[in-house]
Amino acid sequence: GFPSFVEDMKVFQRERLNGHYGVLAFVISNTLSAMPFLILITFLSGTLCYFMVRLHPGFMHYVFFVLCLYASVTVVESLMMAIASIIPNFLMGIIIGAGIQVTSMMIIISQLILLFPNMRCDASTKRVLLEMRQGIFMLVSGYFRLPHDIPKPFWRYPMSYISFHYWALQGQYQNDLVGLVFDNQDEELPKIPGEYILENVFQIDVSRSKWLDLSVLFGMIVIYRLLFFAMIKVSEDVTPWVRGYIARRRVQHKRREAELAMIRTPSLRGYVVDAAPELPADHP
Repeated sequence: GFPSFVEDMKVFQRERLNGHYGVLAFVISNTLSAMPFLILITFLSGTLCYFMVRLHPGFMHYVFFVLCLYASVTVVESLMMAIASIIPNFLMGIIIGAGIQVTSMMIIISQLILLFPNMRCDASTKRVLLEMRQGIFMLVSGYFRLPHDIPKPFWRYPMSYISFHYWALQGQYQNDLVGLVFDNQDEELPKIPGEYILENVFQIDVSRSKWLDLSVLFGMIVIYRLLFFAMIKVSEDVTPWVRGYIARRRVQHKRREAELAMIRTPSLRGYVVDAAPELPADHP
């Protein structure tokens, strides 16, 4: 939906110049108007995915799954709106937004392909879907590399904690594995609880509640919306100053060129020298 965001920003700029409403009213109305659509698409896609894959049974587990998916999609939209406020070109904005992070639905689809390789899907489609799971935030979320294997300077602190994928994945892992028990390869050994897999395989702290992960996602929504508001305000104040500065520099440059042209010596390149007159034959 990034092209529509760019068009919305153009409409807002025209109506802002006419004084119809302010920045705060636009941010609030944009958030409220997009909420029903996001709830609908996350509810439909999340319901189909949850029951087709047969994730952890239970109503509260289902509610958490849908809420986590809704929060992830809303975080992405909030980020794209912040980008649209400063980048008028929709193609460049899409490239920047996709380079930072991808939507949670693509993450879920790609994970299902890896977990269920026998799904009815041709190889080319699988390859395309798997290659689309790219982005800076996705790389530090703890999925491709476990949290303890991520380099601590910059990539784990703070990048992994800034990534919304980090919190969404950890919350979903806890939502699906906590409370489950798996059979051991050796029948004489005890069964393996889901908490053991979370701690020793996925390196997830089970003492932290999954609802805390969800609350962090909703906090990111608020932060990105505030960032969207701040970018619009800064753009309104900075853009006229930048344009005025560029205009003043151009005027000074033209005046300097005019002064230099006045003191330059005229060029003789365009002058034509007259041919010498012909002399009479009896001229000595």
